[in-house]
Amino acid sequence: MLRAIIVDDEKAQRFTLQRKLEAAFSGTVTIIGEAFSVDTAIFAIRNLEPDIVFLDIDLIGGTGFDVLDAFPALTFEVVFVTSYPEFGARAFRYQAIDYILKPIDPDELREAVKRVLNARPRTKVTPAELTTSFLSARLRDGGVLAMPVQSIVYCEAFSGYVKVALEDGSSYYLLNTLTECAESLAEVGGVEIERGTLINCTYCTGWEPSGRGAVAIMANGVRLNVSKRMKPVFISIMSQRLGT
Repeated sequence: MLRAIIVDDEKAQRFTLQRKLEAAFSGTVTIIGEAFSVDTAIFAIRNLEPDIVFLDIDLIGGTGFDVLDAFPALTFEVVFVTSYPEFGARAFRYQAIDYILKPIDPDELREAVKRVLNARPRTKVTPAELTTSFLSARLRDGGVLAMPVQSIVYCEAFSGYVKVALEDGSSYYLLNTLTECAESLAEVGGVEIERGTLINCTYCTGWEPSGRGAVAIMANGVRLNVSKRMKPVFISIMSQRLGT
């Protein structure tokens, strides 16, 4: 079974593609997530680990190429589904397996999925193969601490500093930027749940609805807000991790 993510800035287009896939490949392709922007696409791909990504060119916050630039080594196949014929050559330089123009021709869609099924599987790194990595944490009160990334529970931006909470209950205020922390946490399941807040999904034990957003429940008892924008992808990720 191929695990797929659909990335398109238009909800109607995502729905149309999903219906076509379900009609033609109900026993072959399962949709595990959707995204509408560059950041939500990167978020979803990093955490849901799809086999195939159906990717539009024009997205909120950039392009489909910006999404792929976030992955130096692709562990998934890419099928572009777009209204722009002029980017085909560039798409194949990104190792896309197919390039389909809208409106979607069912025969072309079938051929694209067949190519994915016949493709040599891309190498995926399992958690057991990952070596311990460290964040070079610059402490607010001076000094540098080699902080194991796997031990970080969450990070929050505070007035020029970043608060980092660790598995052992300790916390530190760092001079590092939130972007630096995000780059390190991406290796172990780090995600941004709202502007200025990152979590390590390994330590997220569940979630609750809250208005139009949600609340992430961490293993250390801390409850962190999930924005309306990030809620759909966050819930998809947690459903996969918790088996719900």
